[in-house]
Amino acid sequence: MPAKQASEVKKYDDDTAKQVAQKEKDDAEALADAQKSADHVDTDAQKDHDDALANEQKTLNNDPVRTADEQRAQAASDRDQAIKTASDVQKQADKDADARQAKGVKKATDTKNASIQEADSTLTKANQNADAQQARDDAASNNKAKSTIDKANQAQKQQTADAQQTRDAAIAANGNVNDNQQVKDAKNAISTAQSQLANDQKALGDLNNNSQPAVPRQNITGELDPAPYNFPKESRVYNVNNLPTTIVDPHYQDPSNNNNAIVYVPTNQDTTDVITGELTSEQQDEITRYGLTLVNSWRSQKGLSPILMTKDGQKSGQAIINWREQNNYGPQHTPYKDATAKLSHQYGLEFSRENMGVTLPDRHVTMLSLETQLYNVIQQMLYQDAKSEWGHRDNFAKMDLASFEVQKNKGKFSDIAPYIYIIDGYRVPSDAGQWVNGKYVMPSLTDWIAKNGDTILDSTWTSPVAKQRANLKNKISNDEKSVTNAQTNYDNIYKSVTKQIADANKKAVQTYQDTIKSINAKHDKAVNDAKSTLNQELAQHANVANTTKANAQKAHDRTVGFANNKYKDTIKALQERHDFDLLSAQKAYDDTVQKIQDNYNSIMSSLHDETPAERKARHDATYAQFKLEQDKKLADIKNAEAAKISSLKDEQAKKLQAFKKQRAADRTKLLAQQAQDLKDAPAKAAQELKDFKAQQEADYQALLAKQATDIQNLKDKNAKELANLKAKNQAYLDSIDPSKKTVPTTLIYDPATGQLVDDKPVVPEIIDHGSQGQEINGKGTGLNGLVKPITLSNDEVAHENGGVVFNDQDQFIGEIVGNKVVNKGQVVASVQETPTVTEQSTTKDTPNVGSRVENNKHNRLPNTGNNNDSSLLSVMGIALTSLVGLFGLAYRKNER
Repeated sequence: MPAKQASEVKKYDDDTAKQVAQKEKDDAEALADAQKSADHVDTDAQKDHDDALANEQKTLNNDPVRTADEQRAQAASDRDQAIKTASDVQKQADKDADARQAKGVKKATDTKNASIQEADSTLTKANQNADAQQARDDAASNNKAKSTIDKANQAQKQQTADAQQTRDAAIAANGNVNDNQQVKDAKNAISTAQSQLANDQKALGDLNNNSQPAVPRQNITGELDPAPYNFPKESRVYNVNNLPTTIVDPHYQDPSNNNNAIVYVPTNQDTTDVITGELTSEQQDEITRYGLTLVNSWRSQKGLSPILMTKDGQKSGQAIINWREQNNYGPQHTPYKDATAKLSHQYGLEFSRENMGVTLPDRHVTMLSLETQLYNVIQQMLYQDAKSEWGHRDNFAKMDLASFEVQKNKGKFSDIAPYIYIIDGYRVPSDAGQWVNGKYVMPSLTDWIAKNGDTILDSTWTSPVAKQRANLKNKISNDEKSVTNAQTNYDNIYKSVTKQIADANKKAVQTYQDTIKSINAKHDKAVNDAKSTLNQELAQHANVANTTKANAQKAHDRTVGFANNKYKDTIKALQERHDFDLLSAQKAYDDTVQKIQDNYNSIMSSLHDETPAERKARHDATYAQFKLEQDKKLADIKNAEAAKISSLKDEQAKKLQAFKKQRAADRTKLLAQQAQDLKDAPAKAAQELKDFKAQQEADYQALLAKQATDIQNLKDKNAKELANLKAKNQAYLDSIDPSKKTVPTTLIYDPATGQLVDDKPVVPEIIDHGSQGQEINGKGTGLNGLVKPITLSNDEVAHENGGVVFNDQDQFIGEIVGNKVVNKGQVVASVQETPTVTEQSTTKDTPNVGSRVENNKHNRLPNTGNNNDSSLLSVMGIALTSLVGLFGLAYRKNER
C-alpha cells in the first residue's frame, strides 16, 4: 500500500509540475507579446520626438541675424507711419464724435421707449420664469436627493458585503490552530520523541530480559543436580551477560557435596569463542579476570584486599600450563621443584599455592561454558570444601597475586577430563628482603611489582551488557527530557498560535464591526443630508421664486423711472461727451506724436547688429525650452508602457501563486486521505493476528497439560529406579572407601636438602570431586554418562543427551516429554519404543579433580610433586559415586 500511495503522490506532483510549466510558458509568451507592443509604441514615440527636435532646429537655423541698419530703417518707417496714423485717428475721432452725438440722441429716445416696453415684457416673463424655474429646481432637487439616497443605499449594501468578505477572508487566512505548520511540527516532534523513548525503553527491557545475571541456587538439600532445563530459569546461563560477577553463600545443607549453583544451557545466544584446543593468551587473561572478579567479591565480603593480576603473573601461569602440556600432566598438581618454583622464579615471583579443578568431556566447549563451570568450581571450593578440610578456601584467602589458567589435558584421563583449571598463587620471593636494624624486612607486593618492572593489570571482568545498559539508560533519560521539552514546546506553540489566531480573528471581527458602524453612519448621514438638503433647496426655490417676482416688479418700476431720467441725463451727457471727445482726440494726437518721437529716439540711440552669440543664445534658449517639452512628452509615453508591462507581470505572478497554492492544498488532502487509509489497514491485520495467536495459545496450553502428565509419570518411574540404584551403589562405595584401607608408608623429603622429613605412614588425601555440573552440549555426557541413540517416528536416527535430542549433525531437535519430542511448545516427532537402560557400570579411571597444596601443610612443601597414581583407587570410587548420581534425570558432576 505505501508503494501505491507513493506512486499516486508522484503522479500528482508530476501533473502539478507540468501544469505550472505550461502556465509559466503561456505567461512568458503573453509577456513577450506585450513587451513587443510596448517596444513598438516606444519606437514611434522616439521617432516623433526626434523629428520634432530636428524640425525646430531647422527653423531656428533659418532665422537670420538682425542688423542695425535694418532696425534703423524699420524704426523711421514705423515712426512716420505712426504719426500719419495718429492724425487719421484724430480726424476720424472728430467725425465719430459728431455722429456719436446724433446717434446718441436717437438712441436715447429709442432706448427710453424700448426700456419701458421691455420693462413691461420683462416683468411678465420674470414672473413666468420664476414659476417655471421653481418647478424645475424642485424637480432637480428631488431627483438629486433620490439619486443621493439610492447611491447611499447601494454603497451601504456593497460596502457591507465587502466588509463581510474581508472579515471572512481574514478569518480564513488566520487558519485553524491544528492546521498551523508550527503546531503540526511541534506535535510531530512529540510523536518522534515518544517513539524514540518507547524504542529505547523496549531495547532496555529486551536487554534486561536477555541479560540478567544468573541467580545462584540457594538452600540445596539433595546430592544430585537437576537437568539444565529443570534448573530454575533464573539460574540458567544462556549468554555471556547471564554470568554473575559475585560469589554468594549458597547455604547448602551438605558442605561436602558438589552442587552446582548455576548451569550453562547451549543456545544460539552464546556468541563466545568455541574452544577446540589450547586457549589463547587473550582467552587466558579473560579466564583470570573472571576468576579474580569472583574470588575478590568473596574476599571483599571477608574484609580482604583484592588478589592482584599482573603481566608477569599471567606469563608465569602460561608457562606453567605449557610445562604441564609438554609433560602430559593430567588432573594432578604441578610439581613444585621442577615446574612451579622454577617457572615463577623466571618472572621475579615465588610460587605459594595451587588450586585445581577439571571439566568433564564435551564435544562443544565455549568460553561461556568454561566460565560457567569456573563459577561453580570457585563456589564449591569456597562453600563445599569440607572434604578437603577447606584447603581450597584457605588458599584463596591467603593468595596475594594469582593466575587462573585453563589447560588442554593431553595427559591421563584426557577423555573424561579434557580441560583443567590451574589456579596458582604467587608472592614476593623470600630472598627479596633486606636486613634493617637487625630485622629482615620484606618489600610489599606492590613495591616488588614496581621494582621488578612488572605491571598490575585490570582484574575486573565486566559484562558487555553493562555499558549497553548504561548507554540505554542515559538515552532514556535524554529521551524523557526530549518528550517533556517537546510537550512543553507544543503547549507553548499551541497556546501562542491559538492566541494569535484568536487575536487576529477578534481583530478581523472588530474591524468588520467598526467598518459596518462607519458604513451605516456614512449611509445615514448621506440620507439625512440629502433629505435636509432637499428641504432646504425646496424652501430656497420658493423663496427665490417670490424674491424673483418681487425683484422683477421693483426692477420694472426702476427701469421705467430710470429710462426717463436716463434719457434726460443722456442728452446732457451726449453734449458734454461730444465736447470732451473733441478735446480728447486732440490731446491724444499730441501725446501719441510725442511718444512716437520718444520711442524713435530711444531706438535710434541703442541700435546695433545682433551678434552670433546673442543669436545663438536666443536660439539655444528657444531650443532648450522646446526640447524640455518634447522629452517630457516622450518620457510620459514610455512610463505608461512600462507600467502596463509591470502590471501584467504582477497579475501573472498572482494567478500562478494562487494556482500553486490550490495544488498544494489538494496535495495535502491527498496525503491526509492516504494516511487515514494506511492507518486503518493495520487494524484489520492486527485483529486477524490476534485471533490466530489466541487459537495457537489454546492449542499450546492443551499440549502443556498433556506434557505435564507425561513428565510426572516419567519422574515417578525414575524415582523408583534411583532408589534401587542408591542401595546398590552404597554397598560398593563402602567397599572402596580409602579411609577404611591400609596403605603403604609415603616418605616425605625436603627438595632443598634431600633429607628425610617424616617417616610416619600417611593416608593419601581424600580428593574432593565437585567443581561444577556438566552442561548439555552436542553429544556430551547424558543419562548414565552416555549418549543414548533413539529412533524418531519419521525413522530419523537421533541421540538423546539427558532428555535433549540432537540429530547426526549435532543440531538441536527438541526435548523429550513423555514419548514426544517438543521444540518451543510444538511436537516435532515421536520416539519409537527402545529398551530402557536401568543400570550402567564403568571401569574407567576418574582423576583427582580438586586437590590442593599449601606451604608447610602437614610439614610438606608447597607442591608434593605427586603424580596421583597412588590415589587412583580413591578417584575411581569418587567417579563411580558421581556416575551413580546420573540415574534419574540428574547430571554428572565435574571434579575440581
